Amino acid sequence: MRIMVSARDTGAARHLAEIVPYLCAAADTEITVVADQPAWLVLNEAGLAPLRFPEAAVDDDDMSQAGALRKAARDLLSLHRPDAILVGLSGPRIGLDEALLAEANNIATYALQDYPGWVVPGFGVTAQTYFVLDDFAAQLTRKRLDQAAIVVAGSAKHASYALLDIEAIRKKARQAFDPGRPIIGFYGQPAWFLDGYERSINALAAAIALRAPYGQIFYRPHPKETRAELTRMQDIFAAHQIALQRDPNHKAEVSLCAADVVVTCFSSCGADHIHLQKQARQPIGTVLYLLTEPAIRQHHAHDTGIDHPPFATAGFALLSTSPEALSDDLRHSLDPATADMLWKQIHSKLPSPSGAADVILATLHADYAERTKRPENVKGNTTVKDILKGNFQTKTKVVVEPDKKDTLEEKFEKAAKARLGGSVAYVAKKRVVWGDDGKKGGS
Repeated sequence: MRIMVSARDTGAARHLAEIVPYLCAAADTEITVVADQPAWLVLNEAGLAPLRFPEAAVDDDDMSQAGALRKAARDLLSLHRPDAILVGLSGPRIGLDEALLAEANNIATYALQDYPGWVVPGFGVTAQTYFVLDDFAAQLTRKRLDQAAIVVAGSAKHASYALLDIEAIRKKARQAFDPGRPIIGFYGQPAWFLDGYERSINALAAAIALRAPYGQIFYRPHPKETRAELTRMQDIFAAHQIALQRDPNHKAEVSLCAADVVVTCFSSCGADHIHLQKQARQPIGTVLYLLTEPAIRQHHAHDTGIDHPPFATAGFALLSTSPEALSDDLRHSLDPATADMLWKQIHSKLPSPSGAADVILATLHADYAERTKRPENVKGNTTVKDILKGNFQTKTKVVVEPDKKDTLEEKFEKAAKARLGGSVAYVAKKRVVWGDDGKKGGS
């Protein structure tokens, strides 16, 4: 079975980086990974050697360049001739993933949804099967795509959080800040084109100036944000006499563990923090969703089918829906009692994220066996044990180097995965600590 995996945004790429190793280790399976920036960087750092897609994304309302985009997708499919395509979801604009779906024709297509209810219309052709996070996401997606197959897979990216020593990461990361002052992080999105996004940031800066002028504020930009947008962010906070520093950590999880309050409109970093809370032995902060502008709420509803982030509705995070209430919402989010309440709610009600890669792998192979009329390959509920290779020889010699002193992030990478001849094998779980390695990174 030949599978093409694609991504163009970091959120999708980080989920796929956990799934592709399982696909690589499956018997009779060939994997081609292709990506556009910024997903290419994430997948390349994961050791998956993705192909670089040659055409940039195009604006939804300007299809003048769509011909070249779709031709590049056709050429890619003609060259690799996949039996199945697994794409991530991304926005804004239309690019690699959407072009592959539009040009797939008779190829089986799958989409990995990393935000509940999110559907990207693209060129008017959506995937035949959607892998979603939970039952609620399945209900939302079913309302929007009545013809697609919906498979509840869980969250592949967040399963690896069980390996982390959250408290140690938090302790280490907070050493870069004044321990006596609250830490507030804003996690940006490439949403400056939306009416109301800049006003939302202005409202946040005003609320911080009122309720937490003594706070320490950092900003983690999205990789798609431009230099001009980063400058504009600095100017907004400077106008309110607030010093804004950029998150220096390479991995978002490090600063998410450090923050007392994580503020975002609807970035997946909010979900990341909530899943970190699930693994934490004590509260590590609060998520505050910033939907104070009607246009932002409308955009969220357009993309997902619901007005508010589902984690806020479920009681795992706070939500602010008006500029007038934002300062009080921020004060509430800084209250340790609020963090404790949300942490208890998360631990009692948030499902475990484990098993996503198993579900996806089994679904792909079961569907392939059905399509190719080989029922002998489907033995009841296909499991990963039915599919994964046993002993196998790598194409290149594997050398195990003696232990040495690693950076904190390298400890996590070694605990989560190790390269074997172009594939990735998983090793025994360890509790690890991440810390600042001095690199700059995006969310």
